[in-house]
Amino acid sequence: MLADTAADATLQGPAVKPLSETSTQKSSLSSLRRLRFAAILLLSSFAALVIAGASFNNVRQYEAVMDATTRAASNTAKAIESHATQTFGETYRIMDGIADVYKHELEHAVERGNGNIDEIYLHDLMAGKLAFAPAVMSFFVVDKNLKGIAGSRTLPVDLARVYGTGMSFEEVRDIGADQVIGQVYRNTSPAASPDTWLLPLGVRIRTSKGQFRGYVFALIDARFFPITT
Repeated sequence: MLADTAADATLQGPAVKPLSETSTQKSSLSSLRRLRFAAILLLSSFAALVIAGASFNNVRQYEAVMDATTRAASNTAKAIESHATQTFGETYRIMDGIADVYKHELEHAVERGNGNIDEIYLHDLMAGKLAFAPAVMSFFVVDKNLKGIAGSRTLPVDLARVYGTGMSFEEVRDIGADQVIGQVYRNTSPAASPDTWLLPLGVRIRTSKGQFRGYVFALIDARFFPITT
């Protein structure tokens, strides 16, 4: 009987201790944690990739917009500069012509011996020139003492209207070649539009012997140069 029991024990081998339920749960939880961490890491990497791609795309779009804006601004500036250069050049040429006519009038006045200038002729001449200078609000001539000689808008010349716009002859500066330019100023005349700004341009009048005899001025309306984009 004892022999049989010993034989059975020998055949069955040593007893195996089964895994407990707590150990199995711990293993499963550890696997789940690793899986969750891997999933979070994968999602975080994907999100970072998406954000980086979007940021890069936004930067490229911003650069494209800025480049287009810069080109547009540069083209606008060049167009305005070209427009202003052409307008100022034409205005100075017209004023040179008026100055030549006034010089001849001075010479004829000396020859006549009365010193009188044909103001009506100068007025009609300058009034006619306004049609060829759309940026010019007014032409007028003054002598070396800044006394009014003739104007394109009124006959006889009325410098009070010029002063009424806010112009100051003290702000006029020499830019060479007997050309002068004043500062841009807001037209303070009660009859003027509140957004009217004027720029005085002028040329010195000299006799054939180089004697200074006055100025021809033009008042440029700054609204002739609209800034567009």
